[in-house]
Amino acid sequence: MAGKTTGGPIDAVKCPSCGRPNDFRDIHAQQLLDTGHTLKCDHCRRIMKVTAMRVIHLVQVAVDGATAPNRTRLPPPRQATTLGPAATQRLLHGTPRRRR
Repeated sequence: MAGKTTGGPIDAVKCPSCGRPNDFRDIHAQQLLDTGHTLKCDHCRRIMKVTAMRVIHLVQVAVDGATAPNRTRLPPPRQATTLGPAATQRLLHGTPRRRR
């Protein structure tokens, strides 16, 4: 019978037993983290086994000063408003607004 599996970024791998995040960066830096290794949860102290690891490539970019062509300036954000019961019904059901 296979156990429950979870995953996440190396600094927040959720325990399959308690669901709380574990930070495995120190273990990985010591080259002790690999498929098949067993680890102990920092919170519930239960044993978990590494079943798979995936390497993700991140790309870092910086502004180079050039502007993109045909970019329009976005309008300033509007303040949020609370809808009344009639407006909420129109929003949810698509009922057309009454004309005055």
